[in-house]
Amino acid sequence: MTAGVVVILGVLWGYLGLMHLADRRGLLPDWIRVSGVFVSFRTKRGKRVLGRLATSKRFWRLWAGSGLVLALLSLVGTFVGGVWLATHGLTLPGSFEHTAFSPATPMPLVVPVVFITSTVIHEMGHGVLCKVEDIEITAVGQSFIAFVPTSAFVEQDGDSREAASYTARMRMFAAGVTNNFALAGLGIVVLIPLVASFTVVPGVAVGGVVAGSPADQASIERGDVIVAVDGAAVSGTEEFQSALAASDGQTRVTVADGETHVVSPGSSESASLGVQPYAAGTHLAALRSGSVVDRTAYLLQAPVVSLTTDAYAFSFVGFDADFYRTAGPLSGLGTLPFVLASLAFWTVWVNVVFAVLNCIPSIPLDGGHLLRASSGVVAETVGVENVRGFMVVATLAGSLVTLATFGVGLIGIG
Repeated sequence: MTAGVVVILGVLWGYLGLMHLADRRGLLPDWIRVSGVFVSFRTKRGKRVLGRLATSKRFWRLWAGSGLVLALLSLVGTFVGGVWLATHGLTLPGSFEHTAFSPATPMPLVVPVVFITSTVIHEMGHGVLCKVEDIEITAVGQSFIAFVPTSAFVEQDGDSREAASYTARMRMFAAGVTNNFALAGLGIVVLIPLVASFTVVPGVAVGGVVAGSPADQASIERGDVIVAVDGAAVSGTEEFQSALAASDGQTRVTVADGETHVVSPGSSESASLGVQPYAAGTHLAALRSGSVVDRTAYLLQAPVVSLTTDAYAFSFVGFDADFYRTAGPLSGLGTLPFVLASLAFWTVWVNVVFAVLNCIPSIPLDGGHLLRASSGVVAETVGVENVRGFMVVATLAGSLVTLATFGVGLIGIG
């Protein structure tokens, strides 16, 4: 554990200790709550904003109703996925063990920003539909782990929520997921034309370097693009490996910025010098070719693709300006197109994953509440005498089966 990590953990625990001490002594205002590692800031002022947004009740009911279909499909999908995981297990390929290599692109700082924004918009959906369906909101706010923001929340009055119809409750719980899917769709609309203007920098993109390898000793780093070996241009991995095979003794490796590194190959890494190429062109091609459905499917697996197949040494986590360049009208905007494309990419990924995970049929997730409300609709439709009891049994059964199947599947990872 590095000194920096120790300092950060010390600050976090110190902050939490002070917050708990202040809470026990009654020094915190009512709008600050502390529970374990969680700190929440609550307010009632946001209810006015939600009320103004909810003026067009017909629109919001149509909006949430359309998203309810996606939410229910996702609910069924997560349940089926859990069953499949339990019966088949999840096997990670050998590439999962490539711990000697650093990630091709560090996780962008935009990811937590996108996540927090997505949770706020998700909860805003719940809040607006609460106003539309006359469900009382007791507070809105933001939760933190220590002082690290995690998610927004809309706290509802339980009695008021139970007094609403089952369909009203279903629309309310589906509204957050609806907003997330809409944000993902917006991200796709922005991403597709941006990606169409990108090209790959010629050469071999360096995704990682083995610690202690000849390349590491020669100061070749992640983010470099190798353009020549012993003065001969290389445009891809095959040419790079062929040039290394033809080289005797010390090898001069030139990178895109013009710097030349003198590398002395060792016996174990003579074929690669310890360089792990990053498949920049393959990732870009997958995001540019095929139907929108195909591209979206790849986009959703891109951040973890190296864990699910040996075809990729590194997952795709954004557009690194070292590996890509722009063409056409965007060529004069510097790195801005890459920033926007990475923002759009993570907007799609975070919102789809966040929405689908929220649809897992287990309380306190939205999926569990949707299962409960929909079971009430079913019970009333078929004439069940004890509707509330049927809802409790259906919700408990769905939650237990889902958690059990996911648990069995995850235990079987190997």
